[in-house]
Order: sequence, then C-alpha cells, then structure tokens
Amino acid sequence: MRIGFVSTYPPQKCGIATFTEDLAKAVGAALGAELGRDPRLKVVALDDSEEGYAFGPEVAFRLRKWAPEDYPEAAAFLDEETDVVSLQHTFGIYGGPDGELVLELLAHLHRPVVTTFHTIRKRPTPTQREIVREVAGRSHSVVTMARHGVEFLESIYHVPKGKIRFVHHGAPDVPYSTQEEHKRGLGLPNRPLILTFGLIRPDKGVEEALKALAKVKEETSDFLYVLLGETHPPHRRAHGESYREGLERLVQELELEDNVRFEPRFVDREELLKWILACDLYLTPYPNLDQITSGTVAYAVACGRCVVSTPFWHAQELLAEGRGVLVPPQDPDAMAKAIVELLADPKRREEIQRRAYDFGRGMIWPVVGKQHLDLLARAAKHTSHMYAAQPT
Repeated sequence: MRIGFVSTYPPQKCGIATFTEDLAKAVGAALGAELGRDPRLKVVALDDSEEGYAFGPEVAFRLRKWAPEDYPEAAAFLDEETDVVSLQHTFGIYGGPDGELVLELLAHLHRPVVTTFHTIRKRPTPTQREIVREVAGRSHSVVTMARHGVEFLESIYHVPKGKIRFVHHGAPDVPYSTQEEHKRGLGLPNRPLILTFGLIRPDKGVEEALKALAKVKEETSDFLYVLLGETHPPHRRAHGESYREGLERLVQELELEDNVRFEPRFVDREELLKWILACDLYLTPYPNLDQITSGTVAYAVACGRCVVSTPFWHAQELLAEGRGVLVPPQDPDAMAKAIVELLADPKRREEIQRRAYDFGRGMIWPVVGKQHLDLLARAAKHTSHMYAAQPT
C-alpha cells in the first residue's frame, strides 16, 4: 500500500506540519516502512514561502499554497504515485480566504482520502461550513481528535456518522519521571517551573497568564514561568515583534522580571520534551474556547504533567476525571488560585500527573499510527467513485 500525506510540513513552523511528520513516521512504522527511505510513503507539502522550504527527501511534491494550477497537478501526482491519501485540514493552510483551494485538489483526485480535521468550529461561517461538508463528502472517512468533534461534524456539518472516526492526537512515548533530572539537564534552578509552549500570538491569552502570576507572586515568589516559542510567523510578518515586546513591558509593569523568562525559539521535539518533563505545571490560558484540538496539551498529558487550562473543547476531554485543572477564561483570580493551591500540594500534583500519564498511554504515536493505518487500509479497498459525490 502506497500512502500519500497532504499537509504543511517541516521545516515550516506550524503545529500541523510537526503533527504530519510524526503521523507519517508512526504510520510508516506500523506499515514497516521508514519515512524518507521507503517509496511507499510520500508527502505532498504545502508551501507558503517565496523562496521555498528545504524539505526532506520524503517530500515528493511541493504544492504552492496560493497557486491554483498546482492543485490539479498535485492530484495527478497522488493518482500516479499513491493508493490512498491522508489529508490534513484546517482553513488556513490551503489557498483562498477560507482555504477553499483544497476542493480543487479533491475535485481532481481519484484516490481514496482519509481527512483529519484539525479545526471543527461550533459556529462556522456559511462558507466554512460548506467547505468542511464538501471535504468530508469527498473523503472515505474523516478523523477528529476530540469527541466533541464527532458531535459537531454530525449535527452542524451533517457528515454521516458512519464516516466519522475519533482518534487521539498523537504524543511521544516517554517513561514516567520526576522533574528534577530534567531541570538539571536544562540548567534550570530548582524552583517550581510553570510552562507555556507554542507559537505566540495575541489570541493565546498570555496577558491573562501574566496577570494571574502577579497574583501568585503575592502568595509565593518561588516559581519560574517560561514562555517557550517564537512569535507566530504570519503574525510576525504582519506586525513584527510588537506583541512580544508588549508582553515584556507587561512583565515589567507587574514586577515579574525575576519570575518570567522568554525563550523565543521554535524548538525541536527532543528539546520540547525536556521542557515539558521539567515543568511542575503546564499552563494553557487560551481565551478562545472554540478549539477542538491542542497538540501542546496532548503532549503535556501524555508526558504525565499537571495541566492548568481554560476549558476549551479538547482540554475539557483530556483533563476530565482529575487529569488536570480547568479554570474560567480571562479570570486571573481563578487561575492564580488554582496555581497557588497546586504549588502548595505536591501530593495532589503527583496524583494528577499519574492519572494523566496512565490516560496518555492510549495517545502515544505507535497506538495512533496503527489506528490511522487501519483507516487508510480500509479506504484503500474502496474505489474513488464510492465517495466522490457531494454530501447531501
């Protein structure tokens, strides 16, 4: 079975790009094929750069995001070189205001498709709703990484329930460990470490986290908050580093200079895992609760770390049954209270960590890769005319 993956892809700095590389490796491992060496695995990589990314050997076709003529050509390539396609979907990675050029690809593609939806909005615009419906209609099956997504796809987008599959967001398989050894490895002081990781932009709620930490400092000053990640590249292209500079000014205004450390870098998986494993609390202060997938929270849970998060859709599921702590959005007082209580109660943190780690064994990439391979194998047995019709 020859498998094609369509997505953004490293070295592009994008969460879906990283996800796709991990997914392709995991599916390849389940298939007995090594990504980059085995011709059964090929990547069609979306490219939004002017100069072009330096993709690895597994990328066999570069699809220029804004070039409509590339989409039929990519479809022809996939028809010739693959038996089944794993498509990653969110609105921003394909060309057009809502990424509608993905439909041009699917209209010309004659191989069965399994689509993973990274964004499923509860309140989509009419155009977004129709795009999701059409993508689902042209897919043999669709994957959501949150159980809420199953409900939304069925009730809001009218995707047939028989097409929808729930598969966890994949995460690394690491042994359970204490924080101290990882702090030493990173050269960090032996003080409670609170971590937020990801591409930084104004909709991530970092200001609220800083306001909460100023209140935490009134109770205990013995903590370090690390904001790990560079500014989101599209935001930086449009606005420069003005947002991060504003955060730095806020740190000064709140007198948190001794407690906050910026690490404005896009780190590789190995270093990211070191930071996650070193943290005592993982903090996701997102104000937007209409988020169906979070790779960062999935990683933190699977690594067995205590997460404090606003209750967006994916966090509600991952942190249920005592696997983490949910706090209201844009409520620094509630966030501060949760952080102070957890820092003062190592036993409770350990209990949460253990529950998270045990739950995370069902999210590790070997498990998720096998599940995706099974879906792709089922799809490969069907011919394209069975799913090419538009949804009703």
